Amino acid sequence: MPASDLNPTQSIRFSASIRLFVRRILGLFREPVFIALTIFGNLVIALSSISLYHLEHGVNPHIQTFLDALWWSVSTVTTVGYGDITPITQVGRVLGIITMIVGSALFWSFTALFAEALLSHDIFDLEIELRALGRNLSRIQKSDIQNQSETKQLIESLEAQVQSLKQKLN
Repeated sequence: MPASDLNPTQSIRFSASIRLFVRRILGLFREPVFIALTIFGNLVIALSSISLYHLEHGVNPHIQTFLDALWWSVSTVTTVGYGDITPITQVGRVLGIITMIVGSALFWSFTALFAEALLSHDIFDLEIELRALGRNLSRIQKSDIQNQSETKQLIESLEAQVQSLKQKLN
């Protein structure tokens, strides 16, 4: 359903959801783990580009400029792997394998960070609500036990009064 088909209440909820999403993602950018992973990922791209260029330039016809090596490194780390540039030396291929593994690990790490940024606040809120519900349930149970005791005493008192009235009537 397009946003234009939403009624005013739905539009407000949709707008609030988008603002919440943006705020959580922007908050992620300030996290030290996110910053460290980003720096590490950029270092991997830089080092693998420089290494591939020095290993394959002049040997591999597809590596003519540093930009070719950078293209290969970015497409490998991001797990796109177009296949238009591939290493042909043994050391270049080992570098490719390492770059693929590190790129996959980075992808998994970033995915986990984004999921945590989007869901952790909701989980925290649910935990708080669950604890509050537990406290309320405990209070209700205590109140119920007390009410049962009071009700039992009241019934016993009424039964005693009924017995007393029965004796007076007899």
